[in-house]
Amino acid sequence: MRGNLSQGRPADPARRARRSFWVLAAVAVLGTGSLSGALTAQPGPITALRFAVSALLVVAALVLMTRVLIALVRPRPGPGTDGERP
Repeated sequence: MRGNLSQGRPADPARRARRSFWVLAAVAVLGTGSLSGALTAQPGPITALRFAVSALLVVAALVLMTRVLIALVRPRPGPGTDGERP
């Protein structure tokens, strides 16, 4: 059985997806701030590492946000259909 068992009802997938979207948006904003700080810092190996990690974090968050957004705006199958596309 999947879902939120602590409250006695299954979790709503759309609600969980929206929450994931906003968490990923916050991660992207924080990563962008770190990336900006790395670009203005003195050059060095630690700065290069900070830049690389921040850039990967921002790209990963944006890609995942795009996937979640596509899933949220995709039309849902109506009642009585098997969910297959024509």
